This record gives sequence, structure tokens and C-alpha cells, in this order.
Amino acid sequence: MLKGWIINNNENIKIYGIHNLGKLYDIIVNLNSSFSELGDKLNNLNNYTPKLRYGSPFIIEKYEVKECLKNLKCIYDFPLIKELREKFNTEKDFVKLPDNINILFGEYGHNITQPPDTKEERNGKREKS
Repeated sequence: MLKGWIINNNENIKIYGIHNLGKLYDIIVNLNSSFSELGDKLNNLNNYTPKLRYGSPFIIEKYEVKECLKNLKCIYDFPLIKELREKFNTEKDFVKLPDNINILFGEYGHNITQPPDTKEERNGKREKS
């Protein structure tokens, strides 16, 4: 979504191969400062990239998944990105995801804007099975 917005607004910026959300954030904020409100959300998501990409084993807790989904939803619903999705949907034969992105998140979809469910989740501890 970020790369699409950057390319749509400045084709001369070379972003091929950039997967670091922090770098994309720096580029996009320089183009439009409105994106600055997404900084914390992108930073949170960027925390998981190296761990997942380079395979060091780790556990992602349920509360972390919910936080990531909440951040993704905020980015997805960001007005400038939403506007671009609408434009692509009408002009470029782009198949957009539904506006109610909650349905894509399965069991978490109904409550991704809610705080963690349990005291353990709030404190970052695993729930016992």
C-alpha cells in the first residue's frame, strides 16, 4: 500500500527492493506529512520483519497478533491510501479488498480494535492451555 502510494505520486523515486517499513515511512512522509500519524503503527509492524524473514525462532503471542492486525487496519483505512485504492479500483482494473477488512481477519476480525482479552495478554504473557 505504501509503495503504491509512493509510485503513484512520484514515479522517479526508486523503491524496488525496499521492504523496511521505516525507510518507506521516511520517503512517504517527505512526500506528504499526513502520513506521519502512521509512524508508530509501521514501526510496530517492522519489528517482526527480520524475525520472520531470517528465521530465528520466536513465539508471537495472541495479543501481538491483535496489535499487528489493528495497526494494519489503521494503515488500510488511512484516507490517502483508501483514496488510492478507490482510484485503482475504478481506473486500473484493480481488485480491492473489502472496505470492511475485519472479515479478512477471521476470529480476530470482530475485535481487533479492542484491548487484549486477558490480564496475561495485557502483560505480554502467554495464556496457559
